[in-house]
Amino acid sequence: MKNLSLTNLSTVTAILLATPVVQAQIVETPRPSPTASLTQEVGFGKVTIEYSRPGVKGRTIFGGLVPYGELWRTGANSSTKISFSNDVTLNGHAVPAGDYALFTIPGEEEWTIIIHKNTSFGGTGGYKEENDLLRFSAASEEISDLVNNFTIEVSDVTPGSANINLVWERTRVAIQLETDTDGEIMAQIEEFAKKPEASLFGSYARAANYYLEKGKDLDQALEWVDKALEINPESFPVLHFKASILAKMGDREGAAANAEKSLAIARKINATGWIMRNEKLLSDLRE
Repeated sequence: MKNLSLTNLSTVTAILLATPVVQAQIVETPRPSPTASLTQEVGFGKVTIEYSRPGVKGRTIFGGLVPYGELWRTGANSSTKISFSNDVTLNGHAVPAGDYALFTIPGEEEWTIIIHKNTSFGGTGGYKEENDLLRFSAASEEISDLVNNFTIEVSDVTPGSANINLVWERTRVAIQLETDTDGEIMAQIEEFAKKPEASLFGSYARAANYYLEKGKDLDQALEWVDKALEINPESFPVLHFKASILAKMGDREGAAANAEKSLAIARKINATGWIMRNEKLLSDLRE
């Protein structure tokens, strides 16, 4: 029996050694808190946000799953990342261009927003307050519609500002982002004005229209618009800019003459938008 057992054992061992190893199969399932990213242009720069989106799943979120008064990664999985290509301000606080982690401390009426310099954390472990770039407060508001998945969105985008909204369950926190778009445009205009011989039609036209829209030096805007018209006297958009500048300067007759000329050229090519603009301006001048 002993010899037989040894023989059987040898046989089994040989069979096992001769059998190919079957690799274990891993069954993959979707992440319960899927990742998301967004990029939004604001002015001349971009804000990029990478985060994870946990769901409500019947739970009480703020004051429950996410306790009030405690540090939160502002999402799930790794800490939320926020990047600015240009210098910005958040709720009036200066933030240099760069990559940051976004942490928060939720409260019932307001949250502490934390812009943190270390972006390597998987969550809040290893967080040190000494590495914060800044902290500031943002109001929390209750919303009527249930938002199932944690959401970060950029809304109310203008040439120089936007809102970064943190939304989950029935709570929204808005952070005001602003860029110095006006300062950047003014720097371009000042540089271009130093070298007018190198400037083209579009530069004069854009600079004149920017001064018009912002209510800046209208004499300078008129000088630039005239230079643009020297290059292309049949540009109906620039003729309209000149009419609008003259109207703001109180020269109704000059404004009407330029608006009529712009309107006639726009009608020839059926430029509907410019036709409407000139007709509106002429109507206003007659009042």
